[in-house]
Amino acid sequence: VNSFEVSENAAAARGAAVVVFQDPRHLDLGVRAVVATDKVDKYHADKAGWAKVSEMVYDQYRMSRGAAQGPEELLAGNSTPLECNLELFGAVSFEKGCYVGQELTARTHFRGQVRKRLIPFLISPS
Repeated sequence: VNSFEVSENAAAARGAAVVVFQDPRHLDLGVRAVVATDKVDKYHADKAGWAKVSEMVYDQYRMSRGAAQGPEELLAGNSTPLECNLELFGAVSFEKGCYVGQELTARTHFRGQVRKRLIPFLISPS
């Protein structure tokens, strides 16, 4: 089932303005639902088996999976797409397109010489 079918069926069944899609970066990142504020009560996400989580909880989970997001985590000019794991999440095409830094990104990828990466880690008190 593609995300468009899911969102269209959910909207029709519940009479709500809703878009539902699998996070394209990784299956572990779950499903996102964007619902118009005035339609939240009609959507009944709990009956669909989904739980609403705070942005902070989602961000902690997302970071634990190594998925950086936004300008605070993906520092423009200080990191490359490969260092930010963007190719692992399907955000970089090595077959088509034209973008700033494409030559460096492709060369680094094909040589397999990514010298640094964002990785998740946990520091626990001893």
